[in-house]
Amino acid sequence: MKMFSNNRLRYDDPSRQRVFDHLQSNLDDILRCGRESGTPIILSTMAVNLKDCGPFGSLHRVGLDANQQSAWEKAYQEGVSLESTGLYQQAVVPYGKAAEIDAQFADLQFRIGRCHLALTNFSQARQDFELACDYDALAFRADTRINQAIKGAAARYDGKGVYFVDAAETLAQDSPAGIPGHELFLEHVHLNFSGNYLLAKTFADQVARRLPGQWPCRAREAGPRRNSATIGWR
Repeated sequence: MKMFSNNRLRYDDPSRQRVFDHLQSNLDDILRCGRESGTPIILSTMAVNLKDCGPFGSLHRVGLDANQQSAWEKAYQEGVSLESTGLYQQAVVPYGKAAEIDAQFADLQFRIGRCHLALTNFSQARQDFELACDYDALAFRADTRINQAIKGAAARYDGKGVYFVDAAETLAQDSPAGIPGHELFLEHVHLNFSGNYLLAKTFADQVARRLPGQWPCRAREAGPRRNSATIGWR
């Protein structure tokens, strides 16, 4: 972490955009090779811990002047004070004022998400947590832009030997409030036993549909194996 701490990048930094461009190009190359060789490919989005993993780094937007930063800091600290005493509804107000000045500070979005989660505004909370991940200046987690690139590639190769699995959404649907957290993750990206099992089952179901007809039957006849190894991810 220390090695990366001095190399934080904003979401809209051109260097990060180049990485996404390379991802898109690499995905297309991989899928094209698979298609040309006749090899079926299962392509999946990347699930990450949104609810229980705060941003690793936060940066203010470009162009924030001294007066704006002072006003932002005042509103932010007011929100922190209210949130820390459990006054979540009240905390959303100054947090919102801070977001009007600078919404790109990742920790602000994460705190807004926690407030909405506590207020059971689950849909809004998920959007806030996703923004916190997107704006994280130390991008150790796959963000929405990466998953959109994966979805786009799957759409372009739909019906061409590429089968799509939305692991991020599958794990979200199996999470409280529809927001993945420590129920499925050990930390920011690595899955615990429950998360590994769910992911393995999701892929196995997709694989089973692509196997010759007799194979799924044999698998069902064999029954579950005790002490079988858990399929890991990443």
